Amino acid sequence: MNKRKVVFRRRLAVSAAALAVLALLFILLRTVWGLMTGAGGSPAAAHYTGEPVSISEYDNSADDRPAVEWNLMLVNEKYPLAEGYVPVLATVDGRWEVDERIVDSVAEMLADCRKEGLEPLICSAYRSVDKQEELFVSRIARSEGDGLDGDAAVASAATVVAVPGASEHHTGLALDIVSNGYQLLDEGQEGTPENQWLREHCADYGFILRYPVGSTDETGIIYEPWHFRYVGKKAAKEIMERGITFEAYSGAV
Repeated sequence: MNKRKVVFRRRLAVSAAALAVLALLFILLRTVWGLMTGAGGSPAAAHYTGEPVSISEYDNSADDRPAVEWNLMLVNEKYPLAEGYVPVLATVDGRWEVDERIVDSVAEMLADCRKEGLEPLICSAYRSVDKQEELFVSRIARSEGDGLDGDAAVASAATVVAVPGASEHHTGLALDIVSNGYQLLDEGQEGTPENQWLREHCADYGFILRYPVGSTDETGIIYEPWHFRYVGKKAAKEIMERGITFEAYSGAV
């Protein structure tokens, strides 16, 4: 075989491999886009309105549910955040952005925890939809690396990382808080003294443990002992005392 034919075949093989990679990327992006726009039957983004949203009152529910106060907005895959909703943000604990209305509650809770000699550490707060998309696509790739593909990879990713537009972090009302001595986002977090203190006292500051153990069927998200959500003191005390999910409290189950 002459040299020209060898070079041609090598180029052909490289081109075929490149096309295969592009095809896989196209399928992945189409899947994610379907989740974000509601295509393909996914409930995500099914309730996007595209209209401006009031900062003081918010209705992201189905037509048969009334508007609720800002602190009680339910955000999940079934009830994603309305497109264009961005809270007024303020910085807490040095560099983390949250809804400005909860800054004092966050600061007080962390300060009181630290007075007990503990070291709570915020590792995530407000998150834009674009940032959430990066995390979601990355998680899909990880699921594919674990042997899943197509819808299975997307479904698996959605139980760990909320679908873009359906994350509570978009509201500025959610915080991921870990122990400075144990910063892994896994179930081991529940064994830290910081997490135990937060579980016991978070309702005093208006927060709940958003994704408790055994609640995935209702929340759609795996157990996350590090994820705390502001709902206001009255709702927080009822939710934590009754041991129910925010979905159950909101009548969404």
